[in-house]
Amino acid sequence: MNNLNIEHRKLLHGQDYVDKFDKEQSAYRIKRLLKYVTLSKEYVVADFACGNGMLLDHIHDKVEKYIGVDFSQPFVMSANRRMSNKGIENAEFICGSIKQFCNIHNNIFDVGFD
Repeated sequence: MNNLNIEHRKLLHGQDYVDKFDKEQSAYRIKRLLKYVTLSKEYVVADFACGNGMLLDHIHDKVEKYIGVDFSQPFVMSANRRMSNKGIENAEFICGSIKQFCNIHNNIFDVGFD
């Protein structure tokens, strides 16, 4: 996938893929991962390549703030709907380049997920 330009990647991660993502990705893998991560109500957490924000469901009540970043506008829209439907207020989703995001938001996160 590294040989694909950004437009091709966006096409691959478009609405069709977003619609299938929840069915194909398991919350079980997130629960397994979280057993090995320490979180605190004071932590600001970044979720790089956040997709539809599935991780948010599992950590929003364990952290001060969650910020998800993804280059796919359909995924960010799906993540925002998920957040709104669940009434979660300590999160935000940003559509853009992870590299540019990190350059602007340097050293402000306590934990990062990729």
